[in-house]
Amino acid sequence: MKFLKQYKLTVAIVAIFIVMVIIGHYVVTLLIPGEEGDVCVGRLDGIEVPPISAETYEELKSTLKEQDFVSDVTTAEGCLLVKVFVTVNDDTSLDDAKSLGSTVLEKFSDDQKGVYDFQLAVSKNNKEDASFPIIGSRHKCTGECSNEFVWTKDRG
Repeated sequence: MKFLKQYKLTVAIVAIFIVMVIIGHYVVTLLIPGEEGDVCVGRLDGIEVPPISAETYEELKSTLKEQDFVSDVTTAEGCLLVKVFVTVNDDTSLDDAKSLGSTVLEKFSDDQKGVYDFQLAVSKNNKEDASFPIIGSRHKCTGECSNEFVWTKDRG
């Protein structure tokens, strides 16, 4: 007890510091979501998601690379969104680049097109071309739907 009386100010400051650290940790965990949990935030609840195999993505990449003007293709998937990133040669026209949209959609089944959203980003190695990059998107759709991408406004 003599220790507490002698160093009461120091003990009080340490106790307040510990309490503030605990409160600060609690506030931070409330404000910043953790890595764990549902990344899709319930978007998959109540629906049956047809899986897309790795072979489908590889077939899509090889089909796109068969085009003379395509130099690189990468894909990504997350929360019912299929993203396809294509790099084309510098002499590629907008119409040729936009024609890749139908090629992308041909590789997926109608069930997959009814659940997934698709995004196609086409860019050039030459960053000085004002008409590129272009981004096309197609929202999921059931029944009779268009197999066309909606493209960003032409900048040419």
